[in-house]
Amino acid sequence: MERANDQPQSFIWQLIDFKGQKVTAEAKLIKFNQDALVDRLDHAPTYLVALHNITQQEKDHAELEAERNALKNILWGTAAGTWEWNVQTGETRFNERWADMVGYQLKEISPTSIDTWMALCHPDDLPYSKAMLDEHFAGKRDAYDVEVRMRHRDGTWIWVQDRGRVVDWDDDGKPLWMAGTHSDITPAKRPKPAPRRPWSRRDSTPPYCPACFTSSGNTRMDAAPSLMPARALKKFMDSHQKRYATMRARFSRSSTKMTFKGLPIPSSVLLNS
Repeated sequence: MERANDQPQSFIWQLIDFKGQKVTAEAKLIKFNQDALVDRLDHAPTYLVALHNITQQEKDHAELEAERNALKNILWGTAAGTWEWNVQTGETRFNERWADMVGYQLKEISPTSIDTWMALCHPDDLPYSKAMLDEHFAGKRDAYDVEVRMRHRDGTWIWVQDRGRVVDWDDDGKPLWMAGTHSDITPAKRPKPAPRRPWSRRDSTPPYCPACFTSSGNTRMDAAPSLMPARALKKFMDSHQKRYATMRARFSRSSTKMTFKGLPIPSSVLLNS
C-alpha cells in the first residue's frame, strides 16, 4: 500500500467475509497529526482505517449500467429518436437520431427547446398534439401517442409517431418532465396500389402479355392459346357477330397472324369453333 499523505485517502477492497462471500468495501485511510497519542508513540505515524461495505451499492450500479446499455441497444435497433421535455420551462433534450430523422445534426439545431419541435411540426397537426397532451396531463390518457408530420430539411414532410409519458410531477401535481420517442412511419403512410386480381380462365379477356408479341408487334400464335381458351374467346366473339363473321372470312389456315383489339386470336379457335 502506498504511503498516505495528510489528506484522507480511499481504496476499494475486495474481501471475503466469514461466510466465504465476496464483499466490496471502501477503505478510508486517515493520518493522525499533532496528537498526544502520536507524541507518546515517539512521533511514529499513526493511521485510522475506516471500512464501509458498499457491496449492494456496487451491485445496484452494475444493474443500472446494464439497463442503460440495454436501452441504448433497443433505441439503436429500432432507430428511434428520443426526447425529454421540461413542461414548465420548455427545456428539451433530443438525441442525435431525433435530429437525423429530419435531416439535421444535433449540433445544427442546438440549443433546443420546445419551440424547436413546434417549428418543425406541421401547423395543422399542432392542435391535435396539444389536445392529446392535455388529456394525458388530466389523466384521461395513460400516455401521449400521436402521428404528426414534420418538415424535413429537404422540404418534404415525413410522418412521425410521437409517444411519451410524464415521468416527474411537481409538488402541486402538475407535470414537470416528459420523456418519449419519435419513430419514422413515413413508408407506412405512403398510398399502396390496389391489389390486382389474378386473371381467371372465366374472364372474357386476358391481360396484356408482352411475351406474346414479337419485336415487330405481331402476335406469337404459339403463345396465344395459353392466354385465351377457346370457350372464352368464342363467348367474346359471339357478342360481336358482324365483326366475327368479317374476321373469319379474312382468316385462313395459313401463317397469317391477327389480333383483335390487341388480343391474340389462335386460328384453331376461329376455324374450328
